[in-house]
Amino acid sequence: YFANHPVGTGPYRFVKWVKDQEIVLEANDAYWAGKPKVKRVVFRPIPEASSRVAELMTGGVDVITNLAPEAVPTVNGSGVAEARSVPSIRNIFIVLDVKGEGPLHDPKVRLALNYAVDKEAIVKHVLGGFGVPVGCPLNPYIFGYDKALCEPFPYDPEKAKKLLAEAGYPNGFTFTMSAPSGRYLNDRQVAEAVVGQLKKVGVKVDLRIKEWSTYVKQILNRKLDTDAWLIGWGNAQFDADNTLFTLLYGGTVEGGPPQSKFSYWKDPEFDKYVLEAQQIVDQEKRKELYRKALERVRAGAPWIFLHQQKDIYGVAKRVKWKPRPDELLWAFDMEIVK
Repeated sequence: YFANHPVGTGPYRFVKWVKDQEIVLEANDAYWAGKPKVKRVVFRPIPEASSRVAELMTGGVDVITNLAPEAVPTVNGSGVAEARSVPSIRNIFIVLDVKGEGPLHDPKVRLALNYAVDKEAIVKHVLGGFGVPVGCPLNPYIFGYDKALCEPFPYDPEKAKKLLAEAGYPNGFTFTMSAPSGRYLNDRQVAEAVVGQLKKVGVKVDLRIKEWSTYVKQILNRKLDTDAWLIGWGNAQFDADNTLFTLLYGGTVEGGPPQSKFSYWKDPEFDKYVLEAQQIVDQEKRKELYRKALERVRAGAPWIFLHQQKDIYGVAKRVKWKPRPDELLWAFDMEIVK
């Protein structure tokens, strides 16, 4: 009941929700921090990217999310709207199912895959520059980030081939991978680029594009039918624990929590460092523990690390507003100017 009849003390009050059509809010003039400058806010889901742009250009909406890089010049040249961007808290990566006995179980193979993917080229040519290559699960917004341990794996296909040969796969191997389409910035195209780059070192990937609601349900229930999957994670707590424990904790510590439902990797040293960091308040000691944990991640390479996303919004010029890295759309921060 409460989900459909929310009560709160924020800057806006709930008016109505029409499923798959709109959510309508009106300003709460009694809000403790002052009256909102925007009096009425309507959120509308518009799944199709070109339809979102059309609505923006014709004045149907004032702000759109997930503006495609290729649409940026059109929006900027419209005279009525512009693209606004900010580096996001969200990293994009490919989770590898390392729990079996196949090639992905071998750390050398996983390192080879990281060296075989040209993150710089993907950011430049697929994302239009709207991304930052990364080499770990964190980004600079997050407490515990270590620049030296988060440098992107350099693109080195020869090193990738050498590691594959050392692991017993001189001719490569085949695995399956899932990806969504339309959830993250050019996510399908990113996955297709990865497939093409891995093919150059002899690794063949059977890519399966999935509808988002089905995809996320399969991930949450650990019922994906592929060996790897492209996903993003936005750490709104800005602390390494929300990424490292939530996504990678393997449950190997005796008497400790069970394995995270998102983790397919088990590293006792990593688990020990992450749990210890949860139990102390000294920030310098926590930072050191996270540094050690990132060393284990770097060596174990449980994911193919891709990039930190840059969020792109299409915004009507009449809207005074600056995008936030946590991806939240705070209407209270917005103002309509003449």
